[in-house]
Amino acid sequence: MYENQFGLSRRPFPANAVGASVFVGPQTAKFMAGMRKGLATSEAVVVVTGKPGVGKSTLVNRAIDAISGDKFIIRLSRMQLGHDEVLDFLLDKLDASDIPASTIRKISQSRDLLARLTNTGTRVFIVIEDAVRIGEDALAEFEALTAVDADYPAGANIILMGDDTLLEKLDAPALLRLKQRTRLRQAVLALSAGELQGYLKHCFRIAGGEFDLTFAAGTGQMIAELCQGNPRVANKLVESMLSAAAEQKATKVDAALIAQVARDDHGLRVDIPVTAGAPVPAAAPVPEAQDQAAVAPVVEATTTPLEITTPERLAGPDPIVPAPQGTGETAVPEPEAGPAEAAAPEETAPAPDDDAEPAVAPAPAEENAEQQRAAALLVELTNRARIAFEAQQQDSRTTGPGAGTNTNLGDQLIR
Repeated sequence: MYENQFGLSRRPFPANAVGASVFVGPQTAKFMAGMRKGLATSEAVVVVTGKPGVGKSTLVNRAIDAISGDKFIIRLSRMQLGHDEVLDFLLDKLDASDIPASTIRKISQSRDLLARLTNTGTRVFIVIEDAVRIGEDALAEFEALTAVDADYPAGANIILMGDDTLLEKLDAPALLRLKQRTRLRQAVLALSAGELQGYLKHCFRIAGGEFDLTFAAGTGQMIAELCQGNPRVANKLVESMLSAAAEQKATKVDAALIAQVARDDHGLRVDIPVTAGAPVPAAAPVPEAQDQAAVAPVVEATTTPLEITTPERLAGPDPIVPAPQGTGETAVPEPEAGPAEAAAPEETAPAPDDDAEPAVAPAPAEENAEQQRAAALLVELTNRARIAFEAQQQDSRTTGPGAGTNTNLGDQLIR
């Protein structure tokens, strides 16, 4: 057997888990708290629903064990009973002797035996594991035989278990009294992936081993997905995996073995997860015809600082061309717009005789800071040319027209 192979003292999943062998997770703790409230009185009925294999019987047994004091438990497994068979069943479980033939005497004898137990402080629990199958008439008989009345003030607790259809069954008119005695409806759900793995680790520790030393990393999640959180299914799967690993003399159960056992022994399919050490397939090459813009690396934009050239290093502007004789005007050439610049609107400079200032082209709207700085420098040079022009005109009025026009203006620009 696999116990020796993996150093276990016993099988990790006993047929009937009791006491410390029962896994107590978040759902179990919540269930136990609810059962304590539901069974607070000696005649209450509790309804427990859930899919087969989720652990209803185990949790109910654990809840009853947690109740202090003496207890007498009558269990009815998955079977059908006629209404006339309920009395015989109870008398047999109560160890009755000299059972009478009359139905009335049977009822009195069963009630007397229950009263003797309750009078000594013993709680009586009748656990019906498949209340859907037993039949409405039998359930009604159990309710009538355990109800509290003037002669029998204690009564007995009834715990009904079944799938979700049990709730519909209790809506039958014949079971109205049973439904009225119900103090708690408790649902047992499938375990989450984390709870299922905690359950497996608990079972292995109880058996003297460690789940993480027996199963490879990540396989607990695979088992949780395979069993869908059902502990009974998980027990069968893990037992099969341990047996297969022992036959192969494997020291640890890995994902490949789990997939093989699930497929071959249980007809299940599972995707093997990629572990951290597994090789990762290389990415497919980019076709040559693919748009290069889609795969081109992103180039971070940079801004080159603008170097400002001082006027001493800058060549002077185009020479000023004198106006034709007799007009008394001198034209100032406008700077040419760059390829990225929009042409600035021109203003006609009035004649100097009207004391109007020559037009200065406004700085165009530029697309970046470098062009704006260059435009500002150009405007400054134009202003200097305008100042030199006005000074030259003033000199020409005093010394005569045309005297020293180009020379004096060039000197002004250089200065």
